[in-house]
Amino acid sequence: MNVLRNTIATLFLSSWSHAQGVPLTKDTIIQMSKVGRPDDVIVSKIRGEAWPPKMSADDLIALKSADVSDSGLWSVPLRLQSRPA
Repeated sequence: MNVLRNTIATLFLSSWSHAQGVPLTKDTIIQMSKVGRPDDVIVSKIRGEAWPPKMSADDLIALKSADVSDSGLWSVPLRLQSRPA
């Protein structure tokens, strides 16, 4: 029953965010992780985005602190900030 509920929640979240044009964010990734979405679902959601979220190092730290798996973290593109000259 838990699997069915999680699958329905993921499908709803996916279809709602695409229908609304809402980009995937750090908070959405954390929410998916907290409700128990499997790593492969989170990774495919991140990779399936037309414009995957680009995260800063601080964002990745927040994801790790929220217990997002390493495979989820490795699928998020890192936005490198240029150093001042």
